Amino acid sequence: MVNIAGVWKAVEKHKYVQLESSRVFVKTEDTITFSGPDLQSINIKFLDGAKKGPQIDIYFGNGKVLFTIGSCIYDQDVTSHFQNGVEQIWSFQRTDSLVIMMYNNIQIAEQNFLTTTKKGCEDRWNREMAYIMIPNSDTLSEYYSFSHVMTGEPQKMLKNITILI
Repeated sequence: MVNIAGVWKAVEKHKYVQLESSRVFVKTEDTITFSGPDLQSINIKFLDGAKKGPQIDIYFGNGKVLFTIGSCIYDQDVTSHFQNGVEQIWSFQRTDSLVIMMYNNIQIAEQNFLTTTKKGCEDRWNREMAYIMIPNSDTLSEYYSFSHVMTGEPQKMLKNITILI
């Protein structure tokens, strides 16, 4: 069981928010469904001082949950780890060399942007990030936080879906 405590702030779309730490938490409705034909999404941009930078997207629809890490990973299927009817907490962390994405304390992606051969990945992520922004295209994010404390041991995803490039 994972417990997450902290201060949640309501998402204001297309507003630049100063990064307070290297890790951002996003909370969505617990009623998200991925079985219908309507595409829903979580979108978060990491931006440098000039307000340019990559985006992480998570798409729900047509029976699948897919994510994309801008210029690095495209349409990775994580449907088997998604749960309906539970609190949905996503975390996104950028370190000096990694982009790490977690869902309810399960690591679903770890991208080393310094050693990848994917064109544009290093250029887009290897910059000093100063802001985040949730664009208007996001249909699911309700709250965000920088100050969360997670208890419980983080787990790596099963089935070799964790990506180390």
